[in-house]
Amino acid sequence: MKRFLQRMANALGYEFRRLAADDHEDPFIFARSLIQAAQPVVFDVGAHHGQTASRLLALFPTATVHCFEPYPESYSLLEVATRADVRVRRHQVCLSDRTGTSMMNCNASTATNSLLATDRRAAATRGEGLLDTDMRIEVKTTTLDAFCTAESIGHVDLLKIDTQGAEYAVLEGAAEMLTRRAITVLVFELITAATYAQQRLPSEYFTLMESRGYVFSGVFSPMYRHGLLAQCDVAFTLRP
Repeated sequence: MKRFLQRMANALGYEFRRLAADDHEDPFIFARSLIQAAQPVVFDVGAHHGQTASRLLALFPTATVHCFEPYPESYSLLEVATRADVRVRRHQVCLSDRTGTSMMNCNASTATNSLLATDRRAAATRGEGLLDTDMRIEVKTTTLDAFCTAESIGHVDLLKIDTQGAEYAVLEGAAEMLTRRAITVLVFELITAATYAQQRLPSEYFTLMESRGYVFSGVFSPMYRHGLLAQCDVAFTLRP
């Protein structure tokens, strides 16, 4: 995720600021230090073209990585990138807070596709053009809870979410798994700049995660625009 964010940052005019050096500058290395399973179950929600999946497989060579990507073009590229790896399970479905279908906003940059419409202020805070919506398509949705039940998955060791402002819906759809402490580490993108209509406030994420028994455990890859934090990756772990 980090290398991809760096490329996106250059395109959008952002800057990275390195945090004070420590052993946990990469969220997935941080997660690896907490996961003891011999064969971890990893969810890559918003897998795009498979960039993060490759990183996860390098760090967790014995893992099964479930990749979720609903956008047809991105899913096709994901399939090409991962089809030779038996450790990868691909799912052309959108994890959200409900089962059924939803409309996806397909933007000029596929990396910014979202169930949320683009905020009218996005060009000012994120750069011109990349979040311009070209079309809307219907995509299949399910919840993380429903998927785990259907696939008989009782525990997820690492849940990575990058769904462009719709991360909160994914977390809401994981209420049962979170409540019974069946997810060890969560890493997700937290957007703080005005980017998508109806995106949730950072405080709402913290309240939700704390209510489910998780604690804020780290911030990674902060991106700034005009001197203000625009987005970062955050990690949550089980409350001891």
